[in-house]
Amino acid sequence: MTLFDEVSTYLSAEGWSIDMSRVDIGFVRASRAGFGGGRDQVSICCPDTPPAGWTASGTAILNRFVSEKAGGERFLLVESREGMSQEFQRRARFDFQVTIRTPIQFFDASFRWDAQSRDGGSIAPSAAARLRSDGESQAKKRTKQPYIAEGRDEPGEDILQELTKLFRSSRPWPAPVLLVTAPAGYGKSMLFGSLYANLYSSFQADKREQTKARRPFPILPEYAAGASGPTLKGLMESFIQSDIANRIGLPTFEWMLGNGYACLLLDGLDELISRDQGFFEYLEDLLTRDTPASPRILICVRDSLLSASQGLRDFIVDSAGLVQQYQILPWDETTVTEFGRRRLGGEDAQFREALSRPDVLRLCSTPYYAELLADKLKGQSDGRVDDWTEAQLVEDALTAIVDREYEKGLLLEKFVDRQDVLDVIEDVAIMELENGARGVPVDDITDLAQVIVDEEVSDDIKEDLDLQFTQLSVFQRATEIGRVRFAQDTIYEYLVGKRSVRLFDSDPRKLAEVLGWRRMPPDSISLRLLRDHVEAHGAHNSLQSQLSNAASRPIAFVNLLQVAIGIAGGEGVLREVSLERQDLSGVAFRNLRLSGVSMRGTNLEGALFESCDLKDADFSEASLHQTRFRNCQDSLALAEFGSLAGFVSVKVDDDVAIDAVDEFVRLIRRQVEGDPVLGPCAAAQQLRLMMLKYIRPDGKPRRDWNSQKTLLSGRRVADPGTVLKAATRFGLLTKQSGRDERYDRASGDLYAETVTFVTTLQLGDTVRDLLEEVCAIEGCQHVVELD
Repeated sequence: MTLFDEVSTYLSAEGWSIDMSRVDIGFVRASRAGFGGGRDQVSICCPDTPPAGWTASGTAILNRFVSEKAGGERFLLVESREGMSQEFQRRARFDFQVTIRTPIQFFDASFRWDAQSRDGGSIAPSAAARLRSDGESQAKKRTKQPYIAEGRDEPGEDILQELTKLFRSSRPWPAPVLLVTAPAGYGKSMLFGSLYANLYSSFQADKREQTKARRPFPILPEYAAGASGPTLKGLMESFIQSDIANRIGLPTFEWMLGNGYACLLLDGLDELISRDQGFFEYLEDLLTRDTPASPRILICVRDSLLSASQGLRDFIVDSAGLVQQYQILPWDETTVTEFGRRRLGGEDAQFREALSRPDVLRLCSTPYYAELLADKLKGQSDGRVDDWTEAQLVEDALTAIVDREYEKGLLLEKFVDRQDVLDVIEDVAIMELENGARGVPVDDITDLAQVIVDEEVSDDIKEDLDLQFTQLSVFQRATEIGRVRFAQDTIYEYLVGKRSVRLFDSDPRKLAEVLGWRRMPPDSISLRLLRDHVEAHGAHNSLQSQLSNAASRPIAFVNLLQVAIGIAGGEGVLREVSLERQDLSGVAFRNLRLSGVSMRGTNLEGALFESCDLKDADFSEASLHQTRFRNCQDSLALAEFGSLAGFVSVKVDDDVAIDAVDEFVRLIRRQVEGDPVLGPCAAAQQLRLMMLKYIRPDGKPRRDWNSQKTLLSGRRVADPGTVLKAATRFGLLTKQSGRDERYDRASGDLYAETVTFVTTLQLGDTVRDLLEEVCAIEGCQHVVELD
């Protein structure tokens, strides 16, 4: 793309109207509505190539530019100032009133606080500015974070070095989206802050050298306060209003992403992803646009979102080849020891002694717990080292947070008891669970606070206490105005687990209600506390009973199921509870004897079976889509799969995904090479794959529309273009009015027929007629069921 093309598309994104009459001479003149009903104007001269000898030919260009009566602010846009004398640049500015700019100067959207950052002055109160400042200090004291990248056999030493190198590289990326996942407490936020500080610093250096580079745009939950709504677009617009110095709109922001002048960094948006139905649709739109440069996007989330978020799983599958996944790994003993040495200096002997205990070492492989342990031992000199548990470390951390509030004088013992404060914080944790991703209204917290404050306290003091409760350091602002959420997921989940353990014995019905509000991550401390309680008290029968009673509450059922999966003897509980027709998407089954367990009609989309005995397990009518079987192949052949009508795709061990029924059947030894092909014909497979972009394998709606590029992407069994045209002719899909690149799904009876076809492979009249037209096999029945 030439500079002229860049200028034209950039100004169009900014809302300028381009005067096309001067295109032939390389001048861009544009205007747009201005203040008070007037018209703003701008004129840009952008020679295709820098002329030899700027002193003579450059002056001729400027003379011609001015003679064209270029109105408004005037710019000479050049790839480089190389060869330009200081005298020429002075004359351009003062004799011709033309400002010379290179692309990085002209197209960049500077932050309001750039100058303060460069001069070492105070940083403006912006989330991005604070992130950069914190990231600089974190980068100096952080410990290396090992990682594994999808598709690689060997782990890497430090993910910060890997990501910094990738973002600094001018080479095209194999995949434009980097997805970084990690469990709670693995230092994901520290990684993000350190990376942003690195990228911001290197970008500013490149800009000073007038070298083209991507400005990093960090989109954080803090920008929700100024957002028009709890959406990714809303946060991006809020970021623009908060941090961008010049007046630009979201289209300009997007233009920078697609033209190599910006990169997008997303962190802490797990709750937004859960709520914003258009989150991944918008990212997909950015990725599929016809732009000169591929966007570079980083998304950091908890690894549990891979199982909890259907939208994230869909995005990874639909954007095959566009997403590179990275997983942050736990620390090994050497790294934990090094962390303790750096954190405690020469006083790390007790820390090293604590690591000699296997349980403590395992716990400290998570950086959060290593930090808690180091803080606990700091300054301790009695020589006593306990075998601390996870719960003890978190409880001590929470108590220390509350103690600091008293030490700072923000809370006073004579007005409110410490245990009462801890009880209120636990109540807020349950309220946050109930409110999902929205956080807890501050008014609800003040209501709780008023209950524990002595009635004789004056109204002024009560108001002060109300404010202090909402500003406890254990909380942070949520994405919605007037709400807060826990600053640390580990403390929040610990409190939920603590309450759940009490309810397990005292009020099973209330427990099912609490666990029914939100599917919990399988690695959550909430579920670990419940598992420990069940095992310690031999409460397997009680767990079985509560699982059966929760059968009509899908979320509570899955949470309790994950408790059963993780305990010794959990197989016995699973055999006594019906798993049929439950939504077990994303659930991980590990090291279980599932022989004889029935999962008939169960939604197993994204589920994992690892090192499980599947002999005589029944998967008839189950939805198998992105379902993984790892180290189960011997017993996989002995499981029952029925007609495989719900089969879409599976992955066995570390091989590539299998999305053809006959290939899967051969793998599980029910058919040998040369036998007749089973399952739907090529045309039926392609139609089903296309409709799965609107409907989930279990029949639930997924999206109302898709872009043409999305519908034509992915696995090609038959020509997707031919199938798309036929689906449009027969009414299964409809082009959006005025948006030829988008297709809406059908409604009413046609939609119901499509759902039946996707879920059971049964052919209605319209689907059969469509397949008759596009299938190239004479006399084909289109769907062949397995006996």
